[in-house]
Amino acid sequence: MSVDLTDPQITLSYEEVLRDDGLDWFLLSYLESRDKLSLFRRGAGRIQDFRESIPVEPEDVYFGFCREFVESGAQVYVLITYVPDSVSGVRRARALVHSRVVGSLLKAHTVTLSAKSLEELNTERLNDMINLSGSLIPRLIPNNRALQRSTSEPTGPHHHPKVAGGSKRAPRLREYASEHQRPTSPPSSPGDTNMMTHARTSHLLHNLGDALPPPTPPKDSKFLSSLSTSIPSKHLFYRSHARNESGGSRSNLAYLSDRIEEKDYGHSQLSPVSLVSSDGVVRRRSDPKHANLPPTPPVRMLTPEEKAHLRMEAQKRREEEERRSLEEEEAWQARIKREKAKIIRQAEAEESRRLLRIAEEKRLAAAEKARREAEAQEEEERRLNEMERRKQAAKERQLENSRRIEEELRQAARRADELAKKQDEERRRSEENRRIKLKDIQEKFKEKSVTGSVLISGNVTIQTSMSVSWKRRFFEFSGDALLFYRDAHDRTQPMDTMSFGGGRVASIKEPAEGCYEELEAIPHSFAVEFNDGDGPWCLFTDSSDDKDVLVSLISEAAGLPL
Repeated sequence: MSVDLTDPQITLSYEEVLRDDGLDWFLLSYLESRDKLSLFRRGAGRIQDFRESIPVEPEDVYFGFCREFVESGAQVYVLITYVPDSVSGVRRARALVHSRVVGSLLKAHTVTLSAKSLEELNTERLNDMINLSGSLIPRLIPNNRALQRSTSEPTGPHHHPKVAGGSKRAPRLREYASEHQRPTSPPSSPGDTNMMTHARTSHLLHNLGDALPPPTPPKDSKFLSSLSTSIPSKHLFYRSHARNESGGSRSNLAYLSDRIEEKDYGHSQLSPVSLVSSDGVVRRRSDPKHANLPPTPPVRMLTPEEKAHLRMEAQKRREEEERRSLEEEEAWQARIKREKAKIIRQAEAEESRRLLRIAEEKRLAAAEKARREAEAQEEEERRLNEMERRKQAAKERQLENSRRIEEELRQAARRADELAKKQDEERRRSEENRRIKLKDIQEKFKEKSVTGSVLISGNVTIQTSMSVSWKRRFFEFSGDALLFYRDAHDRTQPMDTMSFGGGRVASIKEPAEGCYEELEAIPHSFAVEFNDGDGPWCLFTDSSDDKDVLVSLISEAAGLPL
């Protein structure tokens, strides 16, 4: 459930907010996908301006980073997570994980503010959060300004608070060493990111110094002096470790305090005494390895004059370090300006050289363009001349082909006429011979038709008007009907009957006549049409002679001309 934060605008906006370059806040949202956050909006102003940048009726999750000033005037960086109530539970859990990833990237934030509505994004709620968390970050580094606060009057032993279990606790004793601010230095390399983050945190803590409660100053000198007389010599109440002056400008703050638990103020029991050597190592006197250490000097409380002197010295060192930091910052800014001016001069010189180079390239390109245009024009003229010559040659060839084709068409038409005439002549002769043959057949079977007996029988294949398939049948032809049986042995009951009486038969058609194209592929076939509304019957015989006999007899019986 990780999130992609590789948008370069996020890092750029974050650095501009930290540098105070006119940018105070920026807003992130899911623009491309649910696994990638991108910069949505950014601008200047306080948290109210940031709130106005969010849509009025949001339906998505937003993350923001804002610089704000609290009631004390201190500056804080706020990481904002805005999850509306309309967001589902799965997306809400995803937003929680992604807010942690965003916080790990924007490490300079000091306060995290989560909101479910736009009304929760206000300065009052931010101030309440900061007031509730009084130990916010400044506890990491002691505040030097606390040394300037006046010391309270010592309190008696009866004013110490009680701890759990009924025992009383003596106040903690602290000895503060002076703190040195970090001197300003030139920008560090990318490897010094952690040091830069620490420097920004130190600067923030310095701004928050007055806004936070001061540490408890040393008190109860009378009470402690009375206690020190009753503590055995083998125990020591505390030992402060002095600051090492060779440690540079960094401040060293060390203090040791042991809890004093006592049943009554007359008889107190202290924890075993710890000794702090010059190298900062804590050792116990009871350890036999360190039995030869020199005796610990007696404990002495600092007087108000010494405390004031220490505060003055710390103030002077801080002012001196601030002065050195300002001088180094000014020197660094001057160097940056010189380098920037040098870069600008180099860029201007490079731009001049680039413009000259572009002008020369344009001149050469114009000359090359003119040369190519002249060559292209000459080539176009040659091409047009060649096209004209080819068109003329093609036109001549086309005329020649037209003349040849016309001659071939005339010859083909003449041959087709001759062939048609020849075919007509042959068809007339064939039809004449067929009519003669059919008349001979009719004359031959005329005597048998008078007697009423079966004139002819045989096999034929038929397709009646009520059937879509061809069927092989045995037929018998009498004077007034054509009977069809299943075969020659089963002639008790005819399967189909074609009667000729009453002018029922209208005509006999050849395959080439009428709409019988399917019969053209069947040899020795013909069709019989009727006048009573019955569809045509299609027949074909085994030979042309059988067809002629059957057609002549049907024509004679139906009274049709040949």
